[in-house]
Amino acid sequence: MKVIRNSIAPLIVVLFVVLGCAGGGTGNTFSLSRATGSFGGGFQTNDHAQAGQLVLNIDSSGAVTGTITNTASGDAGTVTGTVSQTGSYNLNANYNSGGSASLTGSLSFGENDSLNSTFLQSSGSTNVSGTFSLVKGVDNGTGGGGGGSAAFAGNFSGAIAVNGNSSAIQIAISIGSNGDISGSIVNNVTSRMGSFSGHVNSDGSFTLNVNYGSARATWTGTLSADSSGLSGSFQESGAGGTLIGTFSLSRS
Repeated sequence: MKVIRNSIAPLIVVLFVVLGCAGGGTGNTFSLSRATGSFGGGFQTNDHAQAGQLVLNIDSSGAVTGTITNTASGDAGTVTGTVSQTGSYNLNANYNSGGSASLTGSLSFGENDSLNSTFLQSSGSTNVSGTFSLVKGVDNGTGGGGGGSAAFAGNFSGAIAVNGNSSAIQIAISIGSNGDISGSIVNNVTSRMGSFSGHVNSDGSFTLNVNYGSARATWTGTLSADSSGLSGSFQESGAGGTLIGTFSLSRS
């Protein structure tokens, strides 16, 4: 998604995770059998110091395995734990750097059987609360389903913010279950339009090739998805410079 230098300020989208607890027509009463499967999406602590991607695989007994990627710290690791019949859980995150933390809370259902929670994270003597929203249907790592990229699948649209300010740039993107991205971009002031293509990985990192006709650029950044939409950060390179911006897109 290329920014037109003479009409748009530099673009780089700063990561922040949009987390919701939206209800659905199916109700949010917890059932372990309904929660059996693989779920993936974004998490964020309330102090905004930590954010990233969480994948949980829950079996019929309530045993949990999974992965966690903290995009704020650049660390990643594994998750193990249990979920009770009533939805209360105790998870342990062990990071590749050697750090660890426990997460406790209760699960509830959102739209399309997404799992939502407010959690308490404890690491040593430090406690911090946060939230996550996980979409059902993420590949559990055994193959098929496009890997964890399936957590980002869907159609999304909205505006880009430039250096923290709203802009006239609108984007619409489509992400397949294999992580492939396609879409369009339009500047509503200049009426100039463009297209882009790319791929998002299971950890939310993505690369987009933006084509504005004679002008081309590359976006690299990180995405986070939940049941209501998609948000992320990117850095644009090409066309003689580096640009910064942010976006939060609604699921359509």
